[in-house]
Amino acid sequence: MSSLQWKKLKILGADSYGTVYLSIVVDTQILYQSFIAEKSFISRLALSLKKEEQIFKPLCEGESGGCEEIIRCFGTEITVEHERYFYNRLLEYTPHDSLDDLIHKKPLPETDIADFGLSKTKEEETNVEVWKSKPRGTPLYLSPEAFFGHIDAPMDIWALSCTMIKMLTGLPAWGESFLRTEEYLRFFVEYLELSPKKPKGIRVFCYDFLEKCFMKDPSKRWTAEVLLDHLLLYITLFHSYHPFLYGSCS
Repeated sequence: MSSLQWKKLKILGADSYGTVYLSIVVDTQILYQSFIAEKSFISRLALSLKKEEQIFKPLCEGESGGCEEIIRCFGTEITVEHERYFYNRLLEYTPHDSLDDLIHKKPLPETDIADFGLSKTKEEETNVEVWKSKPRGTPLYLSPEAFFGHIDAPMDIWALSCTMIKMLTGLPAWGESFLRTEEYLRFFVEYLELSPKKPKGIRVFCYDFLEKCFMKDPSKRWTAEVLLDHLLLYITLFHSYHPFLYGSCS
């Protein structure tokens, strides 16, 4: 638990694993203003944040006193917001505008980035069944085989088509109102063998591209190399021409 008192200021980013806020410490015992990063999600669904904490804590509090290069964690708190319990992790805030700034606009040679939420423990490394029960990746973009623990190149092609739908519609591939928990997505993708619906009104070559990416059998799903020869990319990439992706199929 944390002894800090804080207040949320603005959202820095959000995904299916939670929301990251820029927060400020309002503890009266601290004379100066201090910013922190707060990672927050509904407590009963915050499995990734809790897993991240399990791996993060030994690195920061090891026998040698921890690693100074790792962002500090000030603890966790359970709060009640809008009649729901939220799991919050309070972290050191890095003084940069965004992750993109950290990587590209303001490069720091000594900075390394690691996602502890995607890390594996020793038990998961040696126990295949444990690995299968905890698929890696953002649930909204996971392919059917990924829910069985099969991690290979075809799952990236499935994720590509999910990204493409979001670019076309501005909404997640499974829809804005979809209950996007891992359990629901596993049921729809793995057991019902469904894939996200294609946007209405797209042209036939765009529809076909998505179909090739959403093949449920990963061995039949087109590879990136083969997709480069698809009509959609042939027109848009090699002729520097952006076709109307929406319209009649004629």
